[in-house]
Amino acid sequence: TSALDSETESAIKESLDAWLADKILIAIFHRPKILEICDTIVFMQDGEIAGSGSYQDLIVQSADFRELIQKETDAQQVGATLD
Repeated sequence: TSALDSETESAIKESLDAWLADKILIAIFHRPKILEICDTIVFMQDGEIAGSGSYQDLIVQSADFRELIQKETDAQQVGATLD
């Protein structure tokens, strides 16, 4: 999803949310917005599991996860203003 615009990313997020209602998906995401639909996230850092839980759990419990999300969000906002 790293090369998608925000509108396309949102459409994919909505489709995945409906499709995954009764399924298990293991995926690697590079954009933070899509992580919000996940029931469980395994956050890896330097090849190690640094935390796991829901998006909200990790935001509260992991400073490294919060920092990553903030950096990605800031980069997307800068990219949007340049468009």
